[in-house]
Amino acid sequence: MTELVDVILGGTFHAAVLFLVAAGLQLVFGVQKIVNLACGSFYALGAYFGITAVGIALKLGMPPLLFFPVLILAGLAIGLVGLPIERVCARYTAATRAISCSSPSASF
Repeated sequence: MTELVDVILGGTFHAAVLFLVAAGLQLVFGVQKIVNLACGSFYALGAYFGITAVGIALKLGMPPLLFFPVLILAGLAIGLVGLPIERVCARYTAATRAISCSSPSASF
């Protein structure tokens, strides 16, 4: 019975994450009227950065209760990476009405 509960909770968690990514894409397209596919790239970049931050915290011997603040700091760091990319790429694309897809992997 516990396996069923684990599967249901895991599926709900993954569905919620996919919903957040899809809602981000919809919000960007609805507000800016441009196709901006960077939401998924930033989500993946944030996941990698969060895993790296937790790995470093583990090596430093931090207690598991402090992983949540480490993940919050990792998310804020990715937000700081996203600000200049949004300023340069997304605003330029919206101003010129050019069709492009900005991606952090293309800018690094």
